[in-house]
Amino acid sequence: MVDPEIKSLVSSENGKRISLHQSGSVFDRMTCELLPLATSQMQADQDTASPLFHEGLKAISVGQVEDAIKLLTESADLGHIDAQYQLAELYLDGSELPANHNEAAHWFQRAADQGDHRAQIRLGWMYEAGLSFKSDHARSVYWYRLAAEQGNTEAQFNLAAKYDNGEGVRHNPDEAVRWYRLAAEQGHADAQYFLGQAYEAGDGIEQDVQEAIDWYILASELSHSSARRRFWGLCVSGDFYPEDDQEALFAEQIGASLEHAGAQFKIGFRYDVGEGVEQDIEVARFWYKKSAAKGFRDACYHMGLLNFLGRGIPADIENARKWDAKGDVIKSAGKIPDFRSGRMLNLSGDGIISVATNPTWMFDDCGRLDIDGAVEYRKILIRADA
Repeated sequence: MVDPEIKSLVSSENGKRISLHQSGSVFDRMTCELLPLATSQMQADQDTASPLFHEGLKAISVGQVEDAIKLLTESADLGHIDAQYQLAELYLDGSELPANHNEAAHWFQRAADQGDHRAQIRLGWMYEAGLSFKSDHARSVYWYRLAAEQGNTEAQFNLAAKYDNGEGVRHNPDEAVRWYRLAAEQGHADAQYFLGQAYEAGDGIEQDVQEAIDWYILASELSHSSARRRFWGLCVSGDFYPEDDQEALFAEQIGASLEHAGAQFKIGFRYDVGEGVEQDIEVARFWYKKSAAKGFRDACYHMGLLNFLGRGIPADIENARKWDAKGDVIKSAGKIPDFRSGRMLNLSGDGIISVATNPTWMFDDCGRLDIDGAVEYRKILIRADA
């Protein structure tokens, strides 16, 4: 009969013998006695390591690199995570001391093994780039995942990209979208852009262009250049219609920054009449001139009107006529912005050929003005001031 006091059978390391581990054994007593001592020693090490770490940071700030490395190493050897991470960054960066990828990997590993998400993502990147290690996408995914599960947005994005590209894991668009979303919801611009792409293409999620636009807008607000271009492309194609004037202004500003002549004209018009922005004739003239330089006919006419009416500059009829003539030349060349239909039209032979599409909503209030339409233009100004 087996002794009822026996709690478990514990395999020895070589797997050949089985020893009986009883409650109240020497092992249990040693564990109960030594665990508090180990915990106490770890706390003592941290109490010693923390001042060393802060002294090391001070040494770096005053350029005492050798002293800093010594202090940080002492702190890191005692298990201080921030010291381990800082030391690894110094070795990786190579700006304060000669770069040493092996040392960087060693200290990142020490910190990562203690659960530091910053070190985990760095290790993932080093495995991906083949620094100190042989390039290994599977190991890279391992470390990215550990950091991603702690909420690290960069790791979440990197893990999503791995699923998206099938690197180190099987290609899985659904998992890619899941991780992109987790990072995007925390404000990661790249993740927002790629999540928008997934929605636009219906890759890993049901296609929804309007949802894609929403994510492109969020990324654009963070100055993501690719998101700004894609969002403006959807504006031009007619897939976006602003919910209010401020959203329209935001879209027009993006178009203007991307050198779209029509958007530049609309921004100029806004500053000209104070529509959605504080009226500023100097700024209006700046955008009109940029638009006119790209051959936008009505920008030339409005430059003429600024001169004709003396808005922001002394009235100059001769210069006004020159700008008006430039607009007529553009018209005769066949470039006719048709604001009412929202299309840029081009005269060719006996017919009219569409060469581009403009967002119709941009030009709802702009009118089609020339110097002879100055009275109408004044009415617009009066309406804007009302």
